[in-house]
This record gives sequence, structure tokens and C-alpha cells, in this order.
Amino acid sequence: MAVEAALREAFQVGEMPPIVMMVPPRIEFGDLSVQCAPFAKIVGENPAKIAAALAEKLQGRAMYEWVKPVGAYLNFKIKPEVFF
Repeated sequence: MAVEAALREAFQVGEMPPIVMMVPPRIEFGDLSVQCAPFAKIVGENPAKIAAALAEKLQGRAMYEWVKPVGAYLNFKIKPEVFF
């Protein structure tokens, strides 16, 4: 999974908590969202900083139209051609 790889690369973590993807509450937040708070204990960093670091690592990947940190969440907009 791209989020797991980015987390390992950005913070050199070995232990990995479950990564929970959810649908954001508002359409303008994207198609999918990952809560970064579960990573804070392992990484030892603020969840908002984790989301920002992960967004930077994932930016420009072929399947994402955009990746944005929003507080303690990492939000994704998937390119339409990936769905269809």
C-alpha cells in the first residue's frame, strides 16, 4: 500500500498500525481519507505533521489527482480513469 510505504520512507518505522481508509464527510475533501492519529504514537510526531509528510511523499503518483493533508487526515482524489 502506498501510504504504508510512504510512512516507512518518511519516518523509518518498522512497526505498522492498521491503516484505515474512509470516505471523507464532504465531497471536496476527496474520494478517500486516512486518519493519521494512529501513527503518532509510533512515529512520535503530531498527526498533522505526519499527514503533511505523507502528502509530500505521495504527491505526483499516477493514480492520484491530488493528495492533501487536512489536519490529522490525509485526503486523496483518485483520477477518474483509475475508476473507469
